Amino acid sequence: MKKGEEVSVKSDYDLFGHNAKGYTGVYVSTDKLTKKCLIYFPELEEWGEILRKNLKRTAAGVVSEENRDFISRVRKLEYTL
Repeated sequence: MKKGEEVSVKSDYDLFGHNAKGYTGVYVSTDKLTKKCLIYFPELEEWGEILRKNLKRTAAGVVSEENRDFISRVRKLEYTL
């Protein structure tokens, strides 16, 4: 998957009291250990970690201008002392 691509949730997924099934989110990254995809759901203003098998690519490889702008501002958390 391409960073910023839109995906929708195919199966039930509890996201802080909301069932995210059917919601569209923005793909950010995949964790190497858990193999879960980090997805941001603008409509819910929440983040979720979902296995790729439970996601459907809305338009494979296509990143909208809005998502490109959003993803350009997302950074991995860095720990400092």
